[in-house]
Amino acid sequence: MFQSLRSEGSIEHQIVQNDEDQKLEQEVLLLPVKYREVIYLFYYEEQSVKDISLLLQLKENTVKTRLRRAKQLLKERLVEE
Repeated sequence: MFQSLRSEGSIEHQIVQNDEDQKLEQEVLLLPVKYREVIYLFYYEEQSVKDISLLLQLKENTVKTRLRRAKQLLKERLVEE
């Protein structure tokens, strides 16, 4: 009986996590392109700041600034909900 309760809890957790992941993905897609691309490359493609700077032909500090601003925008939008 306890095992079935634990497995139900993990299913609930997965459902909540999936819902949160979908909300985050939607918010990422709504970001301006200059923020969306660095977030995507850094978190989804697991590229380093240096690699992103080379790929986008930006200074590393610019990439870091865009990452910071993008995370701040996401945080503000997700807290509103």
